[in-house]
Amino acid sequence: KLVITEDKTFKLKDNVFEYDVKVGKDVKKLTMEIETNDPNSEYKVEGNKNLDDGSLVKITVTAEDGTKKIYKLNIVKKTVTTTLKVAASADRNPLIIMGLSIVAFGLIGGIIYVIKK
Repeated sequence: KLVITEDKTFKLKDNVFEYDVKVGKDVKKLTMEIETNDPNSEYKVEGNKNLDDGSLVKITVTAEDGTKKIYKLNIVKKTVTTTLKVAASADRNPLIIMGLSIVAFGLIGGIIYVIKK
């Protein structure tokens, strides 16, 4: 069992030993709950400090008979993107309505002036 507090979507899968762990940009260390299938197994965590985007955290699980499984957690830091929308719709901005009205009257006046000549 492996639970990572900083990545609520993380799920450990059978026979999968490499994962992308998505964390916030300010996370410097993973908070993990680790439980091995065999109580006689031991585990060691390496690289779980000063985490940057692209950091690697390794968890080595050693069974009682000496066999090892290494789980690799690739750290992916989420960045916050801000989208700025500028709405230029006539129903929201009276200056646009005035500007378009002046342009329209100017064109109509110019056309009338040319026709009279």
